[in-house]
Amino acid sequence: MKPINTRTSLKIVSRSFSPLVLSALIALSTSLVQAQQYKNVVNTRFNTIANGPLHAIVVDVADPANTAAVDRAVMTQVRSVKHARAASLQAEVETLKRTLKWKKSAFLGIPDIVYIRQNGKLVSPKAGNSRGFDLTFTIPVSTSAGDGGWTQAQHDELVTIINVMYPTLKVVYGDPSRSGVVTIVNDDNTANALSDPNALSGGTYDVSNSKIHFAVYNSIQSKVLDLTQMLAIAFRGPKVISYDAWERGMARAATLETVRTALPTLNATFGSNSVNVSDPLWSSLDRYDLMNQIPLGNDRFFPVSSVNGVANTATFPNMLIPRLSMASSAWLKVVAESPNFFAAFNQAYYAAA
Repeated sequence: MKPINTRTSLKIVSRSFSPLVLSALIALSTSLVQAQQYKNVVNTRFNTIANGPLHAIVVDVADPANTAAVDRAVMTQVRSVKHARAASLQAEVETLKRTLKWKKSAFLGIPDIVYIRQNGKLVSPKAGNSRGFDLTFTIPVSTSAGDGGWTQAQHDELVTIINVMYPTLKVVYGDPSRSGVVTIVNDDNTANALSDPNALSGGTYDVSNSKIHFAVYNSIQSKVLDLTQMLAIAFRGPKVISYDAWERGMARAATLETVRTALPTLNATFGSNSVNVSDPLWSSLDRYDLMNQIPLGNDRFFPVSSVNGVANTATFPNMLIPRLSMASSAWLKVVAESPNFFAAFNQAYYAAA
């Protein structure tokens, strides 16, 4: 890993995919500042520029090469973020289930994104050894407690999911932004693991270390949706977009589109109806017009990169659920008009970034 020493801006990616697709300017600049807070420095509509990753949990470390210390720091900070929002989110999920009379289980699967920072500089991942633009995955197997390893059975199940979903995701999302190795860590087999019985979390992607922190989920639904979502975020890797409606929204929409495409294989592998592509916490297409309200708009869905900001209140997480599902739904509407949108967008975006 090495610190990012250059200012990076995302240029305009404007293509006419369909009448529904707006020409968009996504701008992300990485400023080498020591302060934890990142914000928009230009707020012009469709021409916004941020001075850092608004959407990310930024973890300051003394030595990025000290893997054990970095992992502990990441776990501590991510635990704090998850704990701050857990009670409020779970109460809202239960209210939604009662109000909308959901009969099946619904799991939120919030994706978190982490950057490591040293002396005010964000740390970038190691470059891949080839230009094949493919990711490979390391899933450590271990019988020891607390080392982040998986049992052999857990490893084999994750490999099965990746073998089904990865090639389909490449069709939907296009090639990854770079080649490289992504390690998938068992977060439930780490010291001081955070209990998440209601599967509010969908995993954490550590951009700086190309590492997915994943949990042991009980249902195939959560395993498939959440792991595919993590793969989509890993595809962009260091080119993740700073704004949640784009990065998390696109990742969740691409996940649902990928699952829909791979559904026959998933049914054959795990049993019929084992995965529901209409999960009400992932998509709001059936209530889109009702929920499409101005207050949902924000540069981030949860203020993880802001300390003591005005938005960082006890009630703020309650907007996270509709923001996630509506962002996903908006991009699904685009894909319905232009099925190749994600792959074409990402190809142009990587070239411009």
